[in-house]
Amino acid sequence: MKKIIGIVDADLLDNGTRHPNLVCLKLAGWYRAQGDTVLLIDSWEDLLYHAKEYDHIFIANSNFAHLKPL
Repeated sequence: MKKIIGIVDADLLDNGTRHPNLVCLKLAGWYRAQGDTVLLIDSWEDLLYHAKEYDHIFIANSNFAHLKPL
């Protein structure tokens, strides 16, 4: 059975970087290879009001601000 997968780039929702998120790309590629429909959730409204339309939602960010330099 085909699933509808929602992918959220948390940095994109927070007006952060426009660089592709590798985690989002890998998840999208894997689910597409399985024959599922993958959609980028690019607004808070879509995430909040349409979340029940997705079978799975994955959220990823690439914020490394919490890391300390060596």
